[in-house]
Amino acid sequence: MPEPPRTAPTDAEAPRLSVRFEAGKGVCSLELSGVLDAMSVGALDLQIDQLACSSFDHVVIDVGRLGDVDPVGVSALVGLSHYVAARGATFALVGVAGRVADALRGTPLAAPHRWLPGGSAAVVVS
Repeated sequence: MPEPPRTAPTDAEAPRLSVRFEAGKGVCSLELSGVLDAMSVGALDLQIDQLACSSFDHVVIDVGRLGDVDPVGVSALVGLSHYVAARGATFALVGVAGRVADALRGTPLAAPHRWLPGGSAAVVVS
């Protein structure tokens, strides 16, 4: 029996968070798209496992395509920054604006030196 035709995922079926991981020349970058919340943080956790297997001096997280972040997502980002610091590397955010910037207020990630201008995870941190 032939399979029924595939259709595009509905909003309910589409992933809430997409994470793209790249590593090279001492820099690991993660580009987050969608919503980082209690329901989607597992997608980020999987990439953090990948990060743990990588060698890096700098980690850049591009949040320019995030629509929203809840307290669980903020906690995951803060935890990731602590992990990166414990490995002796630098941590920076790219594309912080709007709801994401609001969510980061009052956290260790609210410090302006942690935010880089631009919207590309290919930014190299010096």
